[in-house]
Amino acid sequence: ELPALVLTSVTAVTTKARLLLVNRDPGPGEEGVPRDSQLRLELVDLTEVGVDPTSILLWIDGVLALEGKTFSPGFTGSVLASGGSLRVSLARSTPFESSSEVRVRVRARTSDGAASLDESYAFAIEDRTGDVQEKIDRYIQRYVITQH
Repeated sequence: ELPALVLTSVTAVTTKARLLLVNRDPGPGEEGVPRDSQLRLELVDLTEVGVDPTSILLWIDGVLALEGKTFSPGFTGSVLASGGSLRVSLARSTPFESSSEVRVRVRARTSDGAASLDESYAFAIEDRTGDVQEKIDRYIQRYVITQH
């Protein structure tokens, strides 16, 4: 005999976000991301009013990397507006640490100020410690062999 489930009422609560964070690369929860990867994302306003480029704040691991269209020292990239969307491409001057979790936070608002966004996500960098250890072992092996 199967247990019964009786629904007396169902209420659907929906909210339609106007400002969306989409096309994230690397994406949320992605693993094995190369250490020298660029970060790409897109902000989309569904009403075509557009995203206010001066409102963008983007942090990488708690460090402000982008404010408006100005990149902080240690970061380079581009901010391109097209229709109701805004595309951001960002690169670090130094690679991410091996086996680290990278936390990204993005804040922005629409040009008319009617909608805003504050989202965070994370991705994991590839583990390259094995490669480093292998190089050290090869160096030691060479060094020991040439000393005899």
